[in-house]
Amino acid sequence: MSTEGNTGQRARDRKYKKRRENGMEAREPHSRPAGGRMFASILLSAVFLLLMTGCSPGGPSAPGVRPEAEVKIRVVCSAGDLKWKSGMEDVAEAFMESNEDIQVELYFMPEVKNQTYAERLKVLAAQEELNDIVELRETGTLVQAGLLAPMPEEVYSLVENPQTFDGICYGVPRYSTTLGMIYNVDIFERLGLSVPSTYEEFLQVCGTLKASGYDAVALGAADIWHMKFWGNYLFCNYIVTEEGQVCWTKERVMEMLGDFRGLASRGYIHSRYRAVSDSETAQAISARQAVMVYTGPWMLSQIENLNPQIRLGFFFLPGRDGTAYAMDDSNVEWGISSVTAGDEKKMDAAVRFLQFYYSEGIYETILEIMNGDSVTVRQVYMPDTPNQRIMKAAYEREPVHTELLVEDASSPDGFITYYDQMLIETLWGGKSISSLAENLLERWEEP
Repeated sequence: MSTEGNTGQRARDRKYKKRRENGMEAREPHSRPAGGRMFASILLSAVFLLLMTGCSPGGPSAPGVRPEAEVKIRVVCSAGDLKWKSGMEDVAEAFMESNEDIQVELYFMPEVKNQTYAERLKVLAAQEELNDIVELRETGTLVQAGLLAPMPEEVYSLVENPQTFDGICYGVPRYSTTLGMIYNVDIFERLGLSVPSTYEEFLQVCGTLKASGYDAVALGAADIWHMKFWGNYLFCNYIVTEEGQVCWTKERVMEMLGDFRGLASRGYIHSRYRAVSDSETAQAISARQAVMVYTGPWMLSQIENLNPQIRLGFFFLPGRDGTAYAMDDSNVEWGISSVTAGDEKKMDAAVRFLQFYYSEGIYETILEIMNGDSVTVRQVYMPDTPNQRIMKAAYEREPVHTELLVEDASSPDGFITYYDQMLIETLWGGKSISSLAENLLERWEEP
């Protein structure tokens, strides 16, 4: 199966320029309501405007009376981020207010340690419960399993450069994001530390933090989803060549695994993190047990919710050659179940929900919740929030942008999960680096 749409070419200034034009240089900041359901009023105000302009597909109804819905759809989402969960609840509520003929049921996929999200989706499919709109990881694997319907043009035409498989679009990205290091600014300042500009400086920062009694880096090794973050960092810095080619050789793999093991052997990543989930890393940072965590900007809000007094920063972690990559990642997507495609009413309802998700006012709120970047054809302006300013400062250091992640490297079936699990064994397993490298290469070369 060929993958089109993501070429993997690096563009040094494209995303940064776009962020300056569309997001970071805010024009009309939103007001953020306080207390209770934080974002409901924003979403519902957008719905009110729709209703006032006669845009409700369900038509007018008597005050306080809601007609029985004609069709019911289910939206399957990840449950790891409480703000994402709350935001989707508000989106569903607002959608039903303006589409009274449709009932939306949200199903939040429970977290299971040592099992990927894609694997949990397959379990759901085996139970005949994979419907109707599904938040996706590893879309290609699910396409091959026959679990997804082609995405209608009315939806994929809303986003820029939708990814296709064999010329057919099956998923549309929720938003675009990146990966980097969130850190505690106060601890950095108290210890006289600066954001590292080289990998050696990063190791020096880790050494100072460890000597001061902190966990330098928190890790969610019990959650394969978290290990993907490090997997992409290592892939971009060790496996991708300057020409943008994927080069898995024993020499490169051994250097990659050796450097990663060094973070554990030097005590910069404590062994306790083998049993910690992705969401639990936010607790380690908020409690000042750990100082840094390699993740995405969505976790800024998670940590701040746990500790409103904490001051956070974000930087793109440099590799051995000094290059700091900003990974332009839009691989988490919305898809529609192949089961749903056989029901015309459900399919129509699914299309209307996804159109609503990307609509003005609704989508902007989602981006604000998750500190994400827009993927829509429609131009989006973001508010000037503290977390947006944190990300602006990170981008002003001018990282190199790349869209070539492990997911886009035409890897053998099952390789990505194996690779992520191998990284855990690299940190704390008993095998030699040479043996681990050979195992990884054998898996990569499988037909």
